[in-house]
Amino acid sequence: MKLRILFLTIVFSIFLSSFIHAQTIEILGTEIPLMKGARRLDSKESTIIQARVVSYIVNTSLSEAIEFYRIFFKENDFYLMGGEGKEGFNASVKKDEIMFTIKIYAKDKRTVIQFIW
Repeated sequence: MKLRILFLTIVFSIFLSSFIHAQTIEILGTEIPLMKGARRLDSKESTIIQARVVSYIVNTSLSEAIEFYRIFFKENDFYLMGGEGKEGFNASVKKDEIMFTIKIYAKDKRTVIQFIW
């Protein structure tokens, strides 16, 4: 039992430190963490629908990136509509008055995380 508590404490500490030391992106006043080593790709602004698209690429697996954001959104009381599909992860994210879309997909053996608002 003590070993299990110690293990959970270590895992929680590692998980928490990744949030404390991680980069973030601000979306409509809310800080969303980026995965360790995230590198920003070109951002786009659409004049047709007035949306902002910001993409990051990471050297982690698709499943690890999806799990990272699922845990973050669940622990911070965000509401997700959508989720995993054949091509990756695509969901609308909502909390209070804030709403955006997150897309996570594989590209050239890396993972792209795209925020749209």
